[in-house]
Amino acid sequence: MAIIDAHAYLGRWPTPVAALDADELELLMKQFGITRCCVASSAAVMGDLAAGNRAVAEAIEGRPALLGYCVINPNFLDLSTEEATRCLRQPNFVGVKIHAAYDRQPFDSLATRELLKRLMRYDRPILLEPETIEDLEAVQRVAAEYPTEKFVIVGMMRDAWQEAVQLAAGRTNVVFLCGGAHAERDAVKHASEAIGPHRVIFGSGAPLAHPVYALGMVRDADLSAGLKDRILQGAACRLFGIRP
Repeated sequence: MAIIDAHAYLGRWPTPVAALDADELELLMKQFGITRCCVASSAAVMGDLAAGNRAVAEAIEGRPALLGYCVINPNFLDLSTEEATRCLRQPNFVGVKIHAAYDRQPFDSLATRELLKRLMRYDRPILLEPETIEDLEAVQRVAAEYPTEKFVIVGMMRDAWQEAVQLAAGRTNVVFLCGGAHAERDAVKHASEAIGPHRVIFGSGAPLAHPVYALGMVRDADLSAGLKDRILQGAACRLFGIRP
């Protein structure tokens, strides 16, 4: 069965985590049967938008198994707009990513709302990585304000995974990405039952979490093989308009 990993990173982190380059990532994918992987730049998440996004563009060029996210930051509206324009013109970039913990901007701030307006023309999924319940509430507000945009809640929100699933259940334009460093088997089944497996996608968060760690959450879930297949590939194919 083909697997699509909808969330990974290329580059170094300021923590004791092994960095991944494109070659190393593809070896890891092969080991676990991951056929396609969507990646963002760690450097861009930490603030160097232009250099980080450019590094991802160069890394995924000529590698059909790798797809890119353009990292944007509402603190830098014009630069983020330029980056989105440059990246999303390329067919191998499938979405954008905003990380509140690094940006220190609420998802419903005036700057973020302005940035979301500028992104509407591209019709690409927007990955939001909430850290707190307040972040989740902000996601709910912007999802209601921009009903035609697709928002992806990244990660399991640690102990707040039930609140994250509840938020996704209330908005048809919100997708739940299961994976990351917080393993909660029941969250996968709960999300699948609450919002449907067509709105639950798999993302490892590698190298911050090992793919086998996140894969175990899906494979150990009390779901049928068909539903697991949707989570591991079908829902992502539909969301990003790609093939496994």
